[in-house]
Amino acid sequence: VIGHWRTDLAPAGEAAVRPYVYVTDLAAALDRARTQGAEILAEPSPAGSLTIAVVQDPGGNAIGIWTGPRGAA
Repeated sequence: VIGHWRTDLAPAGEAAVRPYVYVTDLAAALDRARTQGAEILAEPSPAGSLTIAVVQDPGGNAIGIWTGPRGAA
């Protein structure tokens, strides 16, 4: 995914499409998101064989972050 935080635009809100981004290290991605000003809306939790978290960027937009499948090498 290519992009950056935009704080000059209004949040998309609940009716918007929520993008989900795959990462290989969810903990590191959440740490980096926090350092960039994101708030954790949903801590990592299992969803089938995946682990998913949701962050909110400084502008108020929600973004899902996922990794998995759990237990895979």
